[in-house]
Amino acid sequence: MKGPLCTVCEESNESESKSSSCEGKAVGFMYSSAGKDSVLVTAWGSGLLQVDALADEIQPRWNIGVPSRLNVDSHGQINNVAMICDSNSQDPLALRSHRPSSTGSNVKSNIEAVWMGHSPPLLRLAIVDLALPKTPNDNSLSLFADPLVPERFYCAHGGGLDMVTLHFLPFSYPEMSSTPPSVHPVLTTGNSETSSPFLSGFVTIADAYGHVQLAGITCLGECFVVEMKGWKEPAPLQLDLESKIVKDVEPPATGMISKELIAGPDPPILPSSSSLKSLTPDSIEGKSTLHHYIKVFHEYYVEYGHKVFIELKEHADYLKTEMEDKQKRLEAVKKSLISVEAKDGDINKRIDRAFKVYELLEKRIDSFKMLPAANKKPLTQAEQEFKSQLDRFADVELDALRSSIAALSARMKRFAQQSTGSAASTGMVPWQAQRAGRSHISESQMSLLKSSLEKLSLLNEENSLKLRLIDHELKNQER
Repeated sequence: MKGPLCTVCEESNESESKSSSCEGKAVGFMYSSAGKDSVLVTAWGSGLLQVDALADEIQPRWNIGVPSRLNVDSHGQINNVAMICDSNSQDPLALRSHRPSSTGSNVKSNIEAVWMGHSPPLLRLAIVDLALPKTPNDNSLSLFADPLVPERFYCAHGGGLDMVTLHFLPFSYPEMSSTPPSVHPVLTTGNSETSSPFLSGFVTIADAYGHVQLAGITCLGECFVVEMKGWKEPAPLQLDLESKIVKDVEPPATGMISKELIAGPDPPILPSSSSLKSLTPDSIEGKSTLHHYIKVFHEYYVEYGHKVFIELKEHADYLKTEMEDKQKRLEAVKKSLISVEAKDGDINKRIDRAFKVYELLEKRIDSFKMLPAANKKPLTQAEQEFKSQLDRFADVELDALRSSIAALSARMKRFAQQSTGSAASTGMVPWQAQRAGRSHISESQMSLLKSSLEKLSLLNEENSLKLRLIDHELKNQER
């Protein structure tokens, strides 16, 4: 690798001309390998991000998982930047670059040795302005690469967390137009005036579902996790740093296998090139193209297979629990069916008995319809007047009639006794005594007595008829 980087090396005269566009000092550095491009991002204390690409047609085989080594002084200024890379042993330029140290195995002499190579050619891609407030001291910025999308990285500062996406890669996609990067806020703290960082720790994680999760710890000791799905730019989340109440959020229950994994890996978009047949595997361009296709195959198929393996492994316990639950429910349904079959005979008997009771009730209703009172109509006005007369007769005249009959009976008894006594004293037969006594009764008295008897007999007949009617009505009322 060539070096040092002129934009961060204060001894280089070229850096003074290039650093004029970026104020302050360099506070962060990040490397990302995207396709054929090697992207270098430098964060400046003024809130600017300088994005450069190595103007080499072939990218160096750097170890992406190894972070850059920074040497920062007490004022936060970067003194040295070092990265680990693999050199090509067959390249004569690489062999000449490893010069033996004059002190042999002295490690300190090797570290302090001055690099005499040429500065690497850099291609300026963009200057990203985060629009941070001006502060007396430079802002503190931290850069983090995206583990899945190499064209995307994150920048943490005092105002929150921003996501920067590159839309132009000169060597990977030369046919694309030069488009400036896009900046999307992921987290906002609502306190952008401070220059101190709000994160004590931050890490990007690629989960088994093909998504990126951002995990961080704030200065107050609060932990947050943000899930980034695909290329959809999320809305910024509001993070309140003053709130000290932490609520535990239960993770959602794991569902079935995601539809994205079932659909299969997305086909890679390969740049159209008509000169692939003319390339040879031993040439530099052929090796670079082969390396690029191997990387594409690894990203789209090998990683997909790994995601499927992790998905099935994580869902083993879930599927086992689901099967046990379904088995328990099936056994419960079988027991319910057995109990229903056992109670089926009893239910049929109860239904037959209910039908019999229903038929009996219908017969009783029909018999009630045959009763005289079932068709009884209300009395008319004349019938009501006649009933009132009968009630009056029953209460008044009936008692008078009974008293009259009793008085007449008593008179008849006295008359019979007197007639018997007078006949015995004269020695005559009773009928003779009566006959003889007729001469003493006048004709007027006899006629009066006959008329009285006739009236009494008529009254008796009328009373008897009334009594029969009253009895008949009383019986009808009792019914």
